[in-house]
Amino acid sequence: MKTLRIGSGAGYSGDRIEPAVELAERGDLDYLVFECLAERTIALAQQARIGDPAGGYDPLLSERMRRVLPFVGAETGRRLRVITNYLTRMRFCSADGSLDLKSKEGVDSAPAGFAPWFSYENRKTRSHKIIFGHWAALEGRCTQPNLFALDSGCVWGGAMTLLNLDSGAKHLCQCNEQRRPVMSTTTTHEQPSSEASP
Repeated sequence: MKTLRIGSGAGYSGDRIEPAVELAERGDLDYLVFECLAERTIALAQQARIGDPAGGYDPLLSERMRRVLPFVGAETGRRLRVITNYLTRMRFCSADGSLDLKSKEGVDSAPAGFAPWFSYENRKTRSHKIIFGHWAALEGRCTQPNLFALDSGCVWGGAMTLLNLDSGAKHLCQCNEQRRPVMSTTTTHEQPSSEASP
């Protein structure tokens, strides 16, 4: 049986960076996970947004990734991979890194002055393998090297895309459109029946 070593690099977006760097450098890990969308993170982000609506993303994100990414990738001789759930609303950014967190349609719908985050030639993560989701309009397609789009619209009736990390092969599992529970006259939730009532 294969053993995987997994470390926690953050429990919320404001966590200290140093323990994550130490794990990346000396932890002999397979995966380093940054859990950055937990309830505390969301509450703090809402407070920050009220104070500065144009503030953009978490200010620790750039520093956290700058400090950890030197230990990631084949050129380092390490097997470490980073998993995070930062930036689930990010689709488009400008050349200076400003984010548009409102638009969420396909790549052709970028606001003026913005482009898909992965399209910039000088993107610092270009040499890293990035597996991403939360952009169903891409339908799981991205032609950029080292990028794997997995969101193929499962909740909208599309497919769930699975990626074999070792081979890079994608596998599709067809999904039925998810239906919201319907409130009955009692206090229980029921799924709509496809059978006709007697």
